[in-house]
Amino acid sequence: MNFYTIALNTAVDTVIQVNNVHPDGVAEGEITQKTAAGKGLNVARDLQIISREREEYSLITVLGFVGQEESAFFEDELARWHLQNRLVPVPGHTRENITILQPKTEQEQHIKTQSYTVHKAEFERFLNRLNGIPSHAPVFLCGSLPAGISNKRLEEIMQTLKRTGARVICDTAPAAYNPLLPYEPALLKPNVCELEEWAGSEIRNWSELSSTLQKITGDRTSVLLSLGAEGAIAYHKDRMTAGRCRVSPERIRSTVGAGDSLLASFVFHQLRGLSMEDCLTKALAFATANCLHSDTGNVDLKQAQTLEPEVKILTETDAAEHFEQALNKLR
Repeated sequence: MNFYTIALNTAVDTVIQVNNVHPDGVAEGEITQKTAAGKGLNVARDLQIISREREEYSLITVLGFVGQEESAFFEDELARWHLQNRLVPVPGHTRENITILQPKTEQEQHIKTQSYTVHKAEFERFLNRLNGIPSHAPVFLCGSLPAGISNKRLEEIMQTLKRTGARVICDTAPAAYNPLLPYEPALLKPNVCELEEWAGSEIRNWSELSSTLQKITGDRTSVLLSLGAEGAIAYHKDRMTAGRCRVSPERIRSTVGAGDSLLASFVFHQLRGLSMEDCLTKALAFATANCLHSDTGNVDLKQAQTLEPEVKILTETDAAEHFEQALNKLR
């Protein structure tokens, strides 16, 4: 099966490891990683890892935008990962996500810079490229929206994808849900804060979660709700399945891209007909394996497979209790 990811707001992920902080506040560090990223690229890389390790060799195409200043860097990076590059260059710089790791204190900080603006000419080129997507192809629409991508343009994207008959999976900002939902995406992947932002109210328990998900999706759209370190919940047609994968905190190196790994693995196995429980098990193990490395896009599938026995799929009673405990930790 071939996959398509849409990266409207690509990024350069830079990881800086702080080795020493002097009394005067000056820190010594080194850049340990510089990677072409953004949710759309992260998902594409994860799909490539899963499919190649399983010897399925899917063709994975990345669409969207990239700042002209970094277009050559992205071309090289996508070629290195054997991804098809259909990004449209736009004037300006691609935003940068900077992660500062401090191993001695086990802390990490994240800094984000501003990105490019998408103008009419580049947007129309992008829409033309969407027209080539075949019917029923899975398309991941991921990440934040750059300047120039309004709700009206988001609707144009969904209209184009609907005409192609694509199966759309969305992981974007809650502000985009209202223009997205009328086009019945196959799956949404929010976290709790994003879901509450869309709902306009706090979710306090399992029952309120169920009613909120029913309100947002009806029977048309599935949801993969991320709980961060506390696991995830899969929802489809009034049925909720919760799970978690716990490892020693000392083994965690970075959580960057873990949500993208969760999404890529879940959808990959869902499309292959696995049960919701099996999809969630594989997705949680794969996302956890992502956290055991500090560099983006370096998930060891064999390591993920060894983590699958550590995943616990919860009964409804246990899931309700776990969800309320997770809410307390997330807040």
